[in-house]
Amino acid sequence: ICRVISTQLIEAGVDIDFPVVYRAETGLDSIAQAAGRCNREGKLAEGQVIVFQLDEEKKRKGPSHLRQRIQAADDIFRKLDDDGDPLAPGVVKNYFRKLFWAKGKEELDKLKIGKQLIAMGQKLNIPFRDIGEKFRFIAEGGYSVIIPWDESSTELVERLRYPGVESNQLRKAQRYTVSIYFKDLENLSAMGALETLQERFIVLKPAAVKFFYSEKLGLLTEKDLISPEWFVF
Repeated sequence: ICRVISTQLIEAGVDIDFPVVYRAETGLDSIAQAAGRCNREGKLAEGQVIVFQLDEEKKRKGPSHLRQRIQAADDIFRKLDDDGDPLAPGVVKNYFRKLFWAKGKEELDKLKIGKQLIAMGQKLNIPFRDIGEKFRFIAEGGYSVIIPWDESSTELVERLRYPGVESNQLRKAQRYTVSIYFKDLENLSAMGALETLQERFIVLKPAAVKFFYSEKLGLLTEKDLISPEWFVF
């Protein structure tokens, strides 16, 4: 028996096939992507996709965009007949109508790109460079942090402390690098867990590794996950 526990990353084009898929409630688009990993090869008469509800407290603490997607999907599900197809084109269309209405025009065009295109497009004077600099599929970029969790990576970090880093060492560093959001970077910095080498390499301090890194969970960024022993220092 093979069981996979994953983040939503697995929904984006990963070619795997399971008879049963469990997905925490979310937007209908993500549910459709998760369902695409169920009976993908059509070897069964039918697969089973189970969408389970989140704890209400966790849902309230979640990001607003996720709450909006969950609410829009809930509204759609409540109006479906027992034998209705939640992924029918008309149903998905209604879901996005609800979602976009909930977000509002200002939220959908925060950077005013749409308005800029309308205004300048009529004159055939489209500012491609300006729009290209503003537009991002993922608005918040990641920050790379090197984790010296074994002997080899610890030796590598020591080399990175000095000028003259070779290209093969940089490639090797990628094996021990994770990407985190700015908020997580701030949290780790505030707890004194990070150091910057040569003003370019962000590294988890060797002394902090056993408190902030788990072989099962990866890099820990939240205080309640980190061993209290660290905060003695």
